[in-house]
This record gives sequence, structure tokens and C-alpha cells, in this order.
Amino acid sequence: MMDNTENQTQEQSFPAKVSEFIRTRQNVIFFILLAAGLVAALLIWRNYRINQMSLKAWYDMSKTQQAEALQGILQVHNITNAAPFLHYQLANAYFDDEKYAEAKKEYEYIIEKYPDSPVREWANRRLNALRVNEQWMASDLTNHLNELRKERGLPVLTAKTRKGEFEMELYQDESPNTVANFLYLAQQGFYKQTAVYEIKPDLGVCFGYRTVTSPAISSGISTETALSAIPFEKNSLKHQEGSIGMLRQIDPAYAPVRAAGAPASADKEEPKYLNSATYRFYISTRTNPDIDGKYTIFGRVTKGMDIIRQLARGDENVDVILNWKREQEYKPQTVELQMEEPVISPTWLFTPPPQPPLPPLPAEVPPGGTKEGVPMTPPQIAPLPPTPPVPMPPNPVPPDPTPPTPR
Repeated sequence: MMDNTENQTQEQSFPAKVSEFIRTRQNVIFFILLAAGLVAALLIWRNYRINQMSLKAWYDMSKTQQAEALQGILQVHNITNAAPFLHYQLANAYFDDEKYAEAKKEYEYIIEKYPDSPVREWANRRLNALRVNEQWMASDLTNHLNELRKERGLPVLTAKTRKGEFEMELYQDESPNTVANFLYLAQQGFYKQTAVYEIKPDLGVCFGYRTVTSPAISSGISTETALSAIPFEKNSLKHQEGSIGMLRQIDPAYAPVRAAGAPASADKEEPKYLNSATYRFYISTRTNPDIDGKYTIFGRVTKGMDIIRQLARGDENVDVILNWKREQEYKPQTVELQMEEPVISPTWLFTPPPQPPLPPLPAEVPPGGTKEGVPMTPPQIAPLPPTPPVPMPPNPVPPDPTPPTPR
């Protein structure tokens, strides 16, 4: 009987305990419920906004196929459920614009970021097709370039150096006389055993400096052309990496007026270029718009730019081989050469020219003595003229400051 009474007392006391707990902590419970209600309201509002933004994203995406417009839409709606579809649409736009690297990056981003989205499978198929296309382009690029060369009829040459080979393509339609001059010299072996003579920061690697051992000098090849210049041919070609240009010199009388520390573009007077382009050429190693229109660009390097970057002063050019040319005679039109290029010794390319020896000092010989049995007479030194006396001003005696003593 006592146990039943105690259990009823405990059962009756539990609601009382709960009521006491709520009564004593009602402020805390109120704030907890209020916070939970606010969080729920915010989540509901966020889902509503995301749904509205998703609808807006789908609508905007259906109105454009341009990559730039899709990028702007993606920046605003990247948190919506339309984001993977926007990325996929952007990747397809890149692909249509032949921006394959950007398209490949977007496809890879979709595969990594949205593994559960149905777009992932679409992106995976397009990415595999893009990789197959890249492999095909890499294997078929040489044949494609050869077909383009045949259609345009561009001459192709291979230059052999001690460090490797590189291939050149000449723009005969843009610079016909300069190309004719280059091919005329190359066909006669003029560039055999010539050397790189300078690496210029604005031009690049300068070729064609003849040495006294070059076959072009020893056998007298192209003497007439070497002593004549070709006129400057201005075209719309720009200096880029691999561009081939013909060197010419500036009038030595030109003195640019430039402030201290100012760039070359700050010259107040344009330099005067002489008719000095003959056989020396350069290969540009960077884009340089500052010299566009000042030198004739007549070709580009299509293969072997890594070899060009390895060349240094003194590296020998073994030969230039003509691979293909148009069926015509190449003979350039020449003008009077205003400044002839010197023929130099090969040692100049590697070491500085020797300095003349100093004259020997005269031997000290005593008066009346001999040197190796030969009487020596000391040199006669003319006496110095007497120094005239320097006139001195008179020195007057100052008056005695002591007054006279009265008597």
C-alpha cells in the first residue's frame, strides 16, 4: 500500500516539476523558440529566392549562346540548381568559338564539381570527343600545314646549326623582292658556315655574319649581290615570336634627342635608315610592336624555336637547305649600297680584338756609355728659358703712429 502511494506521489510531482522548470526558464525557452522560427523562416525564404533565381537563370540562358553573356549570368546565378547547366552551356560556347582549352577546363570542372548531376555524363562525352580531336589535330597538323603551303606556294627552308635544325617559311606574296634575295643567296650556298654574331633584345638572334673562312668569301660566291643592297619593302606583318626580318642600319649621323631614362619611343626625331639590307637577317624571340614597319619581315619560323633560343654569339650556321619553292627564277632588284658590311675574322666572334702592344721603354745608359758595343750618346735636352723677374710693387714706409713729444 505504501509503494502505490509513493508512485502516485512521484507521478503527480513530474508535471509539477515540468511546470516549475518552464516557469523559471520561460525567457530562455522563448528566445530559443524565436530563434528556431527565424531560422526556419530564413530557410524558407532562401529556398524561395533560389527557385526564383533558377527560373531567371533558365530564362536568361535560353536567350543567349554567347560566352561573355553566359559568364555574366553564371556570376549571378552560380548558387542555383541551374549552375551545372550554365557551365555546360558555357563550355559548348567555348567549343563553338574554337577556344578548346577553355572548353576543356569547363568540362573538367563540371565532372569534378557536380558528380551527381545528369550534366556530368554529357560533359564527360564532350570531353572525350575533345581529347580525340586534340590527338587527331596533333597527328594531322604537319599534313595540314603542308597542304596550306602548297595552296599558297610558300617557300620552305631548313637551317642547320651546331645545336640543331629549324624550319623557315617565307612570305613571298608580302615581301617578294626580299624573299627573292634570300633564296638567291641560299641557293648559291652563301649562308654556309656563317655565324650568329649578336643577340639583340629588341630584334632577337642576328644571323648571316660572314667570316673569312666562309665558302661565300673564299670562292667569291654572290659577290655582286653582297656588294649591293635591296630596297626596303614595307608590309603589314608584325613582329612576333619567330618572325624573320632583314637587317638594315641607321645613319651614323643620326643622334636621337632623348631625355635621361626615357624609352626609345621618346625620340623627337625618327632615325634615318640606310640602304644597307643585303644578307644579314634576324629571328625575333618576342613580340615587339615598337619596331613594326622599320624592318622588312619576310618569313617566320615554323619549327625549332627551342633551337633558336639556345643559340649564342659565335654559334655557326652550317647550311641553309631549300626544301620547296615556286617554279620561277629568284633574282632580286638591288640599289646602291650606302654602308657596306665588313668581313670579319672568326676569332672576333669569340674573343675581343687584340690590343696593340705598348712601345718599349728607353734603356737607361750612363753618359758616354755603350749598349752592346754601340756608343750611346745621351739625348741633348734644350735648356729652359730663364724665368723673367716678377716686378714687385713699392712698399711705402707707414708713418709712425707715436705723436711727437712736446718740448
